[in-house]
This record gives sequence, structure tokens and C-alpha cells, in this order.
Amino acid sequence: MRNTLLLICILLLSTRIIFAEKSKIHITNSKNNDFEVNLMNNGGFIELLMDFTNGFMGLWAQELLDRGVDDYTYNKTFNKWEIFSENGRVDIIKGGYNKKGKYHIGLNSKNGLPVGISQKVHLTDRSSHHSYFYAMCNETVKVKILLLDTNYKELTSSEIEINSKSWKKYELDLPIIKGLSKCIFKLEYSGFTVAYFDEFSLMPNDNVLGIRKEYSDFFEYWKPSILRYPGGWFADSEFARWSECIYDIDSRISPNNFGFAGYQRLDFSFEEYIKICRRFSMEPLITVNYENGSTKEAAEWIEYANSDTNTFYGYQRYLNGSYEPYRVKYWEIGNEQWYKPEIYAE
Repeated sequence: MRNTLLLICILLLSTRIIFAEKSKIHITNSKNNDFEVNLMNNGGFIELLMDFTNGFMGLWAQELLDRGVDDYTYNKTFNKWEIFSENGRVDIIKGGYNKKGKYHIGLNSKNGLPVGISQKVHLTDRSSHHSYFYAMCNETVKVKILLLDTNYKELTSSEIEINSKSWKKYELDLPIIKGLSKCIFKLEYSGFTVAYFDEFSLMPNDNVLGIRKEYSDFFEYWKPSILRYPGGWFADSEFARWSECIYDIDSRISPNNFGFAGYQRLDFSFEEYIKICRRFSMEPLITVNYENGSTKEAAEWIEYANSDTNTFYGYQRYLNGSYEPYRVKYWEIGNEQWYKPEIYAE
């Protein structure tokens, strides 16, 4: 008991020291020179592997994984989605709304009974949720979006009319469900002609610039001075291509499969990162790809971030919504390059 109380006292004392508003750290060397630690050391970094960003515990508020139904490589099944096709047919078709994705799905019912796909998700009971998907069909048909509990009992549903022969975005809001954190998101179709679907989304409406409300609250409390991007391991991966993830969030390359580190969409990318840095007054720190990138790519990224609109990549930034340069000051070459020092130095 005494040890427990002592531990609690130590923790409380530590917490007060860590979060004291005017705390400073000083380092004194052997010559008694005193150095105050720069507040720029008070920061963190974004890791884009293992669902640290996109999972239900992640920074990004997206609840659906494999949004583009693209992760269809293991034993001819989806890694995240469940197909129910006993009442008809679910076709996996190359291409789709997202030209950089692998697949989309076609649904075709028989006897007017439902077919579709579903995925287990985590929800917050503090907010309603916004959902959308892209669809097209040669006829006007109706689909249902449902939330089910883990026993497949219906909690809420909404019916949407698909009325376009080309890809069109369909949106809806799903109500708050109190006291429930786990459920099943389901798309159900009962039409006799093929309807096509791609790029699904489900996010709580209380998100702040796309990140979860609890992370926004944490940044407000923490007030970090600097935020590093994009990773971690990811920064040096073959998939860390900044030019692949600056445009429309539903048109970015997919899937990115990192093997043991899991599947990762680039929903939280450079543009989203810059918005968050500005929102919370954090300095951006960009890590360019050393292992699988090139000096040319790094220079193009700097041009995109910092040049005026007279340059090619500066103009691309303007097309993405920002006339003014981002003025990123801090750039880092690679992540944790502790080996091959002679190559790194070169």
C-alpha cells in the first residue's frame, strides 16, 4: 500500500513538472557552459504504417480501411471487406472511379434479394457520422447503407437512389448511436441490373480538418512546436512518393501494401499535414526519401512547398488550392540512417 501511494505521488509530481506552463530545460557541460534547450525539440512525428494513422486508433478520422476495395490479393478475398453474394453476384472489376486504384465492385441481385459488402468499424457515440461512396448504374436503382450491431441486428439504415450512368458521389449522414463503439457498416443492393461502387468513406462529423476530435483536443493541450512528416519507417519506403498523394483524396494511389507493416492508404498526406500544422501553429519538418527516393524528387517537393506559382510545381500547389507558398523551413534527409554512413554523407 505504501509503495502504491509513493508511486502515485511520484506520477503526480512528474505530471506537474512535464506540463508546467513555463518549464525550461538547461544543459550544463563540463566547462560549466549553460545551454537552454530550444522549444523546437517539443514535438512529434506522424507514422504512416500499421494503421497508426488510418486505423480506429489513428490520427485520421476515417473509420473504413481499404476504402477503394483494392486490397484483393490474398487467397482471392478482401483483407478488410466481407462479401455477401448468396443472393446474386459480386464482381471484382479492374479500374473504377479512382484511376490509381486497382479495383471496384459490381453488384447484381437475383430474385430481388440483397447482395453487397460489409466491414466491421469503430464509431464514436459523441457525434453523427458522414458517409459517402462513388457509384454508377445504367438504370435508376436504390441501395441501402446500414449500421448493424456485432450480432448483425439493424441499428439504422438509409436508402439512396443511384441515378447516374457515370461515376457520381453519393453522401449521407448517419445518426449518433449512444453506448456503442463497435458495429458493422454494410452496403446492400437488391437490383437486377449491375450497379458499380468505389471509394467508400465513413467519418465522425466532429473531426477537425480530418483528424479525430480527441487528437485535436490533445494538440490543443500539448501545443507541440514542431511536427515531423511522413514517418518513421514510411519516410524511406518505396511507397513514400509525395507526388502521389497531393491531389483529390479519393484519387490517390491504392493500395499501398507494406507486407509485415500492413496496408495503408494515404488519406493523411502532405496537404492535410500542412493544414494541421497551420491549425495548431506547429513548424513542419519534412523527411525526404533517402532509401528509395532521389535528389530530383526531393528538389521537386521543395519547389512544390516553397516556390511561387511561376514554377511547375508551385503552380501545381496553386491548382491544389494554395497560391501562397508553405514556406517549410526544416528538411531532413531520410529516417534513422545509422548504417552506410559513407553513402549517406555522399
